Amino acid sequence: MRQILSILAAIGLTAAAPAPDWTRRVTQTPTGAYVLGNPAAKVRLVEYLSYTCPHCAHFTKESATPLRQNYIRSGKVSVEFRHAIRDGLDLTAALLTRCGAPASFFTRSETVFANQDAMFTKIEAWQAANPAPASMDAAVKAFATGSGLSTLMAAQGVPLARQNQCLADPKMRAALVAQADEAWKKRQIPGTPAFILDDQLLGGDWKSLEPQLRAKVN
Repeated sequence: MRQILSILAAIGLTAAAPAPDWTRRVTQTPTGAYVLGNPAAKVRLVEYLSYTCPHCAHFTKESATPLRQNYIRSGKVSVEFRHAIRDGLDLTAALLTRCGAPASFFTRSETVFANQDAMFTKIEAWQAANPAPASMDAAVKAFATGSGLSTLMAAQGVPLARQNQCLADPKMRAALVAQADEAWKKRQIPGTPAFILDDQLLGGDWKSLEPQLRAKVN
């Protein structure tokens, strides 16, 4: 068998190893941010996003597929998601998207953005019919139920018991507050979505970002 393989290799008939699909690789940074793609990618894109930002939902809808297919899959680009928390509902959504398996974080995140309009409609109805929560602990639980986020994440494979643990986790909450401080106070992003492309802070949308990303890769 070895001799046959050697002969095949010599005449170029051995099958090449399949190229890795980097869209299946999710890692975390020391600060807890999630990274999709090759950790050693030539080009690094950081996204500052908020789950209650309509422009972020639009950006995610436009960019998710071309980013994966044209940039991340090959290993040339990695994408890091940083939470730019804006309000209690945003914090609740962030706690829940981070609650399941890390490998599915980006899928859960895109699911929240895809259901953003329904989330707003439900939470507005809930707030009109209920008194304001008395504490942050009560608020995140109320927002999770009233917005439909709990049901949405359960459908993504995150059990309610696990959701309740995440909503009450002070370390997870502190990590998200730290990410928000980095975005708004230290980095002073102009709004959401915002991006860092190889250390350059950018605003805009997918239409303006994509040519700059393409130029970096090429």
